[in-house]
Amino acid sequence: MLFSESLISRRNLLFLFFVTCVFFMISLFLPLITISKFFVLKNTISMVSSLIDLLREGEWLLFLIIFLFSIVFPFIKLIFIYILLTCTDKNKQSIFKIIKFNHTLGRWGMLDVFVVAILIVSLKLGIFAQVKVHFGLYLFSITVLSIMLLTDIVSKMHENIEWD
Repeated sequence: MLFSESLISRRNLLFLFFVTCVFFMISLFLPLITISKFFVLKNTISMVSSLIDLLREGEWLLFLIIFLFSIVFPFIKLIFIYILLTCTDKNKQSIFKIIKFNHTLGRWGMLDVFVVAILIVSLKLGIFAQVKVHFGLYLFSITVLSIMLLTDIVSKMHENIEWD
């Protein structure tokens, strides 16, 4: 087993979980990128500000996609990670369902980072636009990776359960 409970205690995992939650909330409001157009106009974008802009412009589908993959899915994963970290109930079916659902969400978890990467690349290719990446993008990426790591560790903690 890659991770053992003696190496990484539940208390340490809960601490990592809470730090991840705080980083996630902060990263939603920190600037991700600044787009400079024609060397004069600048627009600094955070996750929340970009969602608000999409709503103002009536881009409902794009808003829904980014909102789901960048906010709702990570939030749901965090809830399930917390349940798995704090569960004392040995209901094997419930634990198995949560782990399976978390892994299913995990397949889509990097889509938000992919969307931001496409945005940056497409803007960097523009002749009159320049993109500057800010700490918020790094913090958001660290949060996504931390959620993936927590999911993996918690899943491995429960893999010793004998399934019915």
